Amino acid sequence: MKNFILRLLACICLALLTAEIYLAVQGAEISRFGYSDYFDKPERDFIENIAGWGANDYYRDGEDPDVFIKLWKNGARESRMNEDKKTDFRVAFVGCSYTFGCGVKAEDTMAWRLNDKYPNVTFDNWGILGWGPAQIYLRIKYLLENGGYSLIVYNAMADHLCRSYGPHYLTDAHGQMLFCPYADWDCFGRFKIYSARDILWPFQNCLLTVNELQRDAQAYKTRRFRDKYIGGSIFSDPDKLDRCVRCYSEICNRMYALCLENNTDFVMCSLEGFYEVDPGTIVNMNCNPYIRCETINAETPDGLSHTPEYRVGNNISFHPNGKAHAYWAEAFSRWFDEKYPDFSSAEQ
Repeated sequence: MKNFILRLLACICLALLTAEIYLAVQGAEISRFGYSDYFDKPERDFIENIAGWGANDYYRDGEDPDVFIKLWKNGARESRMNEDKKTDFRVAFVGCSYTFGCGVKAEDTMAWRLNDKYPNVTFDNWGILGWGPAQIYLRIKYLLENGGYSLIVYNAMADHLCRSYGPHYLTDAHGQMLFCPYADWDCFGRFKIYSARDILWPFQNCLLTVNELQRDAQAYKTRRFRDKYIGGSIFSDPDKLDRCVRCYSEICNRMYALCLENNTDFVMCSLEGFYEVDPGTIVNMNCNPYIRCETINAETPDGLSHTPEYRVGNNISFHPNGKAHAYWAEAFSRWFDEKYPDFSSAEQ
């Protein structure tokens, strides 16, 4: 029996070595997280171990080549002339590419406009392209541990409903599969938010064979996710839609609870909803019965943000432009002035 086990182990090692050599000859490489060494070490660690991906440090925008994108070393997009602006009240905007401002000059983004309007308040832009609510929750947790903010604002939009429900991956410009942190209930009914490090396979970062198998698993899960949720079927299945909305809402409620635990104010700011559906449904960001935190309705009336006038380059396939960011900033200002009268723009 002992000899049999030793022979079996030897065969497995030989097969693994053969596969390693074959993959190496074929030019296979270990997948690496795509972040720049420009960022400071805490941000690099956060991207690789928690978020799955971040953003480039300085580049020409793909939707408007006249726009140059610059990030600070801590991972935030520039949102004012003076990065070291010191105030007693600090606000973090967290979200996706809408918050980040794809195709929008830094000075035209929501966060920059608010920094100009409120000299005694600091606003930081922590939006990252493609992020969903699970990643945003993880960013909030990171900021609460390191940032010292007075208020955290989650900029929500309709597409966030499905971005963090079920394991799946995105493909970056280099063809690399990037894990999307997600949330779900396990078989015991426990709700968990999964970060990038939760899905690492043993020896994934040192063996080509394991890495290739993990890539195949990534591709399968992604196809399954797209067929099940992104393909539109979720909106024709009430039970599936309700579970997805409940999952999204639970993440939002946990953002809120996390801030409460850390004596930090929290608010959801709805930037854009499903304008083509009944505004009274649970899909609408402002009519969700499961969300417990305060919300701000910053959506343009009658779905105007989906029209060419409010899109980069007047292209409805591109992101909201500076005009949309101006509308969002004004809607947020009305709420902020009422909520925090000591910092009201009318007083400054």
